[in-house]
Amino acid sequence: MPGVAAAIISAMVVASAGDAGFPDDYFPAAAKSKNLGDQAGAQLLCLITTLVIALLAGVTGGWMCSLSIWQPPHALFKDDDHFYHVVHHYPAEWLAEEGDETYEASFD
Repeated sequence: MPGVAAAIISAMVVASAGDAGFPDDYFPAAAKSKNLGDQAGAQLLCLITTLVIALLAGVTGGWMCSLSIWQPPHALFKDDDHFYHVVHHYPAEWLAEEGDETYEASFD
């Protein structure tokens, strides 16, 4: 936010500077027209361009992070092959209701 405020304040200061003793080629956007409003407009246009790129990059990055490829699996491994004889010692609510961890499937 400080950068946005600085860009807006800078554009206002340049627009109101008038002829404050700057060389003719000091502001590149106002070099041809000699109007400092052009320089202020160019600065605001650059600010808007920067904000649009930042928003698009943030939305794209957020969308990419929400893809299922980045979600961890529910169970990294299943020990039922080695510990099938102890499953009946645990309550059914300890097992997940979805996927391959249903209570009935644990006895297979």
